[in-house]
Amino acid sequence: MNFLTKFSLKNSVAIFIISFLLLFGGLYSYSKLKVEELPNIEFPAISVQVVSPGTAPDDINEQITTKLENI
Repeated sequence: MNFLTKFSLKNSVAIFIISFLLLFGGLYSYSKLKVEELPNIEFPAISVQVVSPGTAPDDINEQITTKLENI
């Protein structure tokens, strides 16, 4: 048997204490993590409004909107 197996069988209390310390350390570390589940993300966007009274929507789409989208 190797060293770890012999040590574990002879010192069960020491193994319990080490396990408890590892568990406590993991829980403490988990509570100190600074991770956001849903961070605030803003995607870049541009909004353009074209006002042309008396012009048909199809004309605005063909003459203005299509040209702005191609820029």
